[in-house]
Order: sequence, then C-alpha cells, then structure tokens
Amino acid sequence: MQRRHRRVRRPRGRVALVTAVESETDDVQPGDRAVVSPEGDRTDPSARDTLPDALLDEVAEVATSCARSGKTAIREVETDGGQVRLFVGGLEPPAELLVFGGQPDTAPVVRLARDVGFEVTVATARGGLAEPERFPGAEEVVAVNPTDLPGLVDERTHVVLMSHNLIDDELALEALADTEAPYVGLMGPRKRFEEIRSDLEEDGVDLPESFLDRVATPVGLDLGGGAPMEIALSVVSEVLAVENDREGGRLRDREGPIHGERTHVTGE
Repeated sequence: MQRRHRRVRRPRGRVALVTAVESETDDVQPGDRAVVSPEGDRTDPSARDTLPDALLDEVAEVATSCARSGKTAIREVETDGGQVRLFVGGLEPPAELLVFGGQPDTAPVVRLARDVGFEVTVATARGGLAEPERFPGAEEVVAVNPTDLPGLVDERTHVVLMSHNLIDDELALEALADTEAPYVGLMGPRKRFEEIRSDLEEDGVDLPESFLDRVATPVGLDLGGGAPMEIALSVVSEVLAVENDREGGRLRDREGPIHGERTHVTGE
C-alpha cells in the first residue's frame, strides 16, 4: 500500500497563463490571472485574483493557441470600465524527476533538481523514510514497492535509482523496463549493474536494448569529487543534459549558439 505526502503541484500538461498587466477598470487589478488549457478549460489560481469570464472570452482564441504552442502574446481588451492589457503566456509542463531512495544522499539530489526546474517525486521502499520534511524540495514523497514505480512514470519522467539496496534496485530496474522514461540513472559502479543484469537473466528476464540505451550507470557526469553535494551536482547535471538533448560537454568545445532559440508572438 502506498503512503503519500503530496504538495501542491503546478498545472500538468500544456496551459496558457493569462495575466492582467495594466487595467483602467476597478473590476480588474494588475496581477489578476487565470489558467487556460488547449481545450479552452479555465482554472482559477485563487478566488481572489481571478479574471472575469467575460474578459477571458475576448482572448479565448489566442489563449488556447498559446497553450498549444507555448508561445506568448499581448492583447488589449476594451471593457465598459476601460481598457485592460493582458499578457498571455504558454507554459510547458515541467519535466519530472523520480528519485528512488531515502538515504541522506537523496536530499541534495532533490534540492538541486528542484532548483533547476524539475518537479521531483521521492519514492522509497521504506515507509519510515517517507517523511516530507526530509525532502523539502519534493512535491511528493511516496512509500512504494519497487515493482509499483511504473505508476509514477510517464514519457517526461526521468528516474534516478539510489536506494543502495541491490534487490530493490533490481526490482525497480525490471519494472521500469516497460515504461517510456527517457532516462534511468543507476547509482553504483558498472560492476553492480552487471550483477543486476546477471541476476535478472538467471530469472529469465532480458532487459530490452531500447531500455538499456536509456540507462546511465554509473550515474552522473564526470565532474570529479565524491562529497554528497558534488555527487548530486554530477547526477542532476546529467539529467538536465538529457532533458535538454545535450551531451554535457564543455561549452568552449561547442560550436554555434549555446542556447536554443525561443519564439514569441507579439500583440497586434
């Protein structure tokens, strides 16, 4: 049975955030906002600062377009009380990181991953370690059997296995082989991974090559250092590089721009 401690999550899936930036009417204050889905569904961030439906109706088309594309736009709407200037920004869903472990070295990984923008879930096979105060950067802390980890994973979820328990990691690795996780990092030396593969093969389990291509072990980039924070930086750096489709090399050796291009839609 899973034991969960959940925090408030950011909106899942693509959405557009519509925000009033200037207003001549008392009915709308700068900062009032609403979230619009690609299908046009609306979510109120809070009861105090919600934009009126009539105003959202005026920008419904551009809001759904920005939600689908991730682009931005500015629109000015005339109301009975005066003009309202709205910023419409498409938001991509955050990439997710599932950390399987509960030992002290898990916390620095969680903190750094959160700081660089990942939505982090901590899963542990030990219920006594599933305390949210131990991982203040995590949106969710879960006590779960390793075989149930696929229920926490989708195509945007990167996974780091650092339970330091050979059996737990073996069960987790086998379970994750049927998921679409783009990255699975396994803590420990390469010899440990080969031992896990050998044990699985003896049990008649062959990990598919398509999955093995996504497994990183030893986990992390070669940054040197062995302190917990240094290891965490190495691990999170590799996850971030995979998420951004980069190799993690030195920027001085890279040709061309170092950042991807961003496209914006301006107001009419």
